[in-house]
Amino acid sequence: MRATAPRARPRRTVPPNHPVANPLVISPSPHWTGLYRTARFLGRSRSPVKSERYSSVQSLTNQGPDRAGRTVADGPADPKTAQILAASREVFLELGYAGASMDMVAQRARVSKTTLYTRFPSKQDLYAATISAECERHGLRFRPEEFDGLSLRDALRRIGRRFVDLVWSEPAIRVFQSVAGESTRQPEPAQIYYRSGPEKGIGAVVALFEHLAAGGLLDTDDPAFAATQFLAALQGAPYCALVLGLGPEPTQEERYAFVDKATDLFLRGVVPASQKSGS
Repeated sequence: MRATAPRARPRRTVPPNHPVANPLVISPSPHWTGLYRTARFLGRSRSPVKSERYSSVQSLTNQGPDRAGRTVADGPADPKTAQILAASREVFLELGYAGASMDMVAQRARVSKTTLYTRFPSKQDLYAATISAECERHGLRFRPEEFDGLSLRDALRRIGRRFVDLVWSEPAIRVFQSVAGESTRQPEPAQIYYRSGPEKGIGAVVALFEHLAAGGLLDTDDPAFAATQFLAALQGAPYCALVLGLGPEPTQEERYAFVDKATDLFLRGVVPASQKSGS
């Protein structure tokens, strides 16, 4: 018999619409192209501030800016909604999306099922609102005009501080690990997570970059690409180590020092000034 080479097993590929990988990490694959187009669409077509469905989650009482330039807020205007979202945050962190249930959240929040389902008709709705509220709490739901009057560097540093305060935090890391780990078997939580968190956050930053470019503060013919590059730079090696559980959460001083360095590198680049002028 003539020996034949064994047939290679076909590689499993992730569908383009399957949000398994971190959407803010740049990749040369076609999947990134789709996410980049989504970012450009979001920057032009959506308001990054108010959720159409969860207006009660977005209604905040201002108390003044913190070190990251956020407007610290009390939370949802409806106390019961705030109570439910605080409980759902705990339950989803402890058990993940698959292990959590509406009954558990109602018990943890000490509200009736009627109260819960009146505000959030399904676990999908509750999970989406929980992710969105966490982004809101960290100041990643904003209008571009909020940064008017700031220099470009100060505006980017302010955004960067908000961003790393959220994505480098222990709860956010745990949620991402859970979503990524379950996504091959259960893609729906990953889709909800992406639509309610990263997608809206990217859209807000793209809208800001377009606003800055229109005002002459940013010199780019592609604000959406610049915005996503900036967000990718803010993750870096520390974020990768955190996701893999290889190090402790950086202190606030360490986070903000990283943001300053990443922002300055983004603005100045690495090409010497003499070469820039001669190009």
